[in-house]
Amino acid sequence: MDNLSEKTLSSTMVYEGKILNLRVDKVLLPNGKESGREVVEFSGAVAVVALTEENNVLLVKQYRYPVSEVLLEIPAGKMDHNED
Repeated sequence: MDNLSEKTLSSTMVYEGKILNLRVDKVLLPNGKESGREVVEFSGAVAVVALTEENNVLLVKQYRYPVSEVLLEIPAGKMDHNED
């Protein structure tokens, strides 16, 4: 199989927050061209698919600010640094 890896040429931190960071990398593509990559750094998350005895999936209602709506989701949450 062809080598599809990209080499990082530079990296610039755009935003550092409590929950995530955003950086923009300049990369060298396998074809020799350069491109940009927007990378979100996040400590991680965990999600579960909870089933009832009848194999129904349990969902939670969660307000999500970015879409200004209450959504149905599987239970999930963020992980702290150093958390398995």
